[in-house]
Amino acid sequence: MPGFHAILLVDRLRDNGVVGLVNGTSGVPVAAFGASLLDELEKWEPALPPVWQPTETVPPELVDVLGVWHWGATPHVFTCEGADLVARRRSVEVWRFAATDGRIVGSAGYHAGEELRVVRREDGSVSHLDVGTFILTREPYEAGVPIPGGRPLG
Repeated sequence: MPGFHAILLVDRLRDNGVVGLVNGTSGVPVAAFGASLLDELEKWEPALPPVWQPTETVPPELVDVLGVWHWGATPHVFTCEGADLVARRRSVEVWRFAATDGRIVGSAGYHAGEELRVVRREDGSVSHLDVGTFILTREPYEAGVPIPGGRPLG
């Protein structure tokens, strides 16, 4: 109808929607207007996170990876959330990995797209983790594990 623009957008992930009705004959970017309203709503009234569900089974490729790992002297806690491996530093999620087809691949954070390799000793125990040249060890600067750049002096 001349002189009128309308938009209806639904964000199914956040269970929100917006309806925009605008008077104007041309040049009204109603799609951008609707999207900006949804963004503003998320900024001031964030969507509730999904309800926590306990992980019933741990994928076999993640069993030896759970727990505390150090990148240098910085501890990270690796937990299992469904089929995902989540790394947190000071309780804040920093990396997320998906376990698929026997591989562990970054799905969010700095290591998205990188494969996390579980490096084992001759006896089958886990030596360290290697993700995109980041070496993670059970102890800070653990002896016998390759540390890019070497160990700190002292």
